[in-house]
Amino acid sequence: MRRTSFIFIFVAALALTASAEATTVEKKDSALYASLHRLEARADSGDAKARFDLANLLERGYGPVRTDSARALQLYALAAESGYPPAMNYYGFRLFNGDGVARDRDKGYSLIENAAMKGDPKGAANLGWLLAAGEEVVPDPEKAVYWLEKASDAGLPVAMDQLGSIYARGLPPVEPDTLRAASLFARAAEGGFRQADRHLLGLMEKKWSLLPPDSAVSLGVRLFTSGKAPVSAITLFRQAAAEGSPRAWALLGEAYALGRGVGYDNRASLEAFYRAASAGYAPAQYILAELLDIFPDALTDILDSPLDRGQHADVNAASWYEKAASGGITDAREALEAIVGPAGAAFLRH
Repeated sequence: MRRTSFIFIFVAALALTASAEATTVEKKDSALYASLHRLEARADSGDAKARFDLANLLERGYGPVRTDSARALQLYALAAESGYPPAMNYYGFRLFNGDGVARDRDKGYSLIENAAMKGDPKGAANLGWLLAAGEEVVPDPEKAVYWLEKASDAGLPVAMDQLGSIYARGLPPVEPDTLRAASLFARAAEGGFRQADRHLLGLMEKKWSLLPPDSAVSLGVRLFTSGKAPVSAITLFRQAAAEGSPRAWALLGEAYALGRGVGYDNRASLEAFYRAASAGYAPAQYILAELLDIFPDALTDILDSPLDRGQHADVNAASWYEKAASGGITDAREALEAIVGPAGAAFLRH
């Protein structure tokens, strides 16, 4: 009988939980609909921003709000006609490209230009790109740079990357400026524009190949731990590691362990830390000791690979702890800070 009572209580509890969750969802939906109705009311009253926001919501859909592309496009057009800069840029670009609407390049270009002149960063970026590309628009490199500078100064990563590309190769009469291009690519990468990292690498790889290992590692650490350009950093680490830098091997181990700048690869991380530790690098010795403390057989596969063929290796965690301590490293925090620096360690912990 007790078992039956327990089952009944358990099922009743589940029912109450489900009911509470359903009530919560209903309340959220109710609040969403109330907010949507207020937004629609403002849009109906002629509020251009409300029209633009409602168009965004209808174009993408959200929760119980279904997509309605036709109505969204109408609202974008109304908001653009009311002079709301983000709508002018967005609707103008769709007109220019004939995206879901009859193509009208002249009107589209005019809307984008007016949005830029009213201070819209995306409008400035689009105008700059059109003037630089010169596709069905009279090219004007100097004006392109002017508007891309405006968008970059407003913090738009894609504009930084576009401007960096102009300075990287030059666009007469705009002269090449490698240092400025590199700075723009780095800022764009830091802002989350992933292609900028590879653009930075393409621009600087040959020059970086001439750096001595210590300089390559220092630059790589700045790029890796600032969030700017981890792919570029990996190239620098590999370059320095190939020239015998134990710290570079440890940095590669950290990169593979985090999946930062490279795909996550536990074996590659272990191999890199082992190379650094075997070269006498105390921070890597401590990290390797910690790994062996948790996974005593971690090195089994590594030692059977060509990496250590014909060599004897110590697989005892205590031995590696002892070696690390003799090098001044006695805890994980010290090890990480020695590899990536205190600021880098703080960044990677978050």
